[in-house]
Amino acid sequence: MKRFTATTISVLFLTFLLVSCSEAWYYNDDPSRTGDSPETAYLIDSVENLKILRDRVNDSTEPANKYYRLTQDLNITSEHDWTPIGYDLDSNGNLNTYRYFAGNFD
Repeated sequence: MKRFTATTISVLFLTFLLVSCSEAWYYNDDPSRTGDSPETAYLIDSVENLKILRDRVNDSTEPANKYYRLTQDLNITSEHDWTPIGYDLDSNGNLNTYRYFAGNFD
């Protein structure tokens, strides 16, 4: 019984530690991250998070006037098919101005 309790406590502690140290940004995973102010800005810590933002801006599903904060440097040099925020690829693979980012990015 003692071993089960110690193991359970260890697992719970590690889970709490991982969750509390994580600043990953995913829509709707953290209700305190509403993007309504600098203090509640959506946190972007990976290329995948940046792609989500880009795709939502480019398809007009991202609301205007939200706040975003980059929490670390991102390297997109290996992203060969990278489409910038505010652009769309036409049928020939050329970039066309498409949408404007209407938020606050720190």
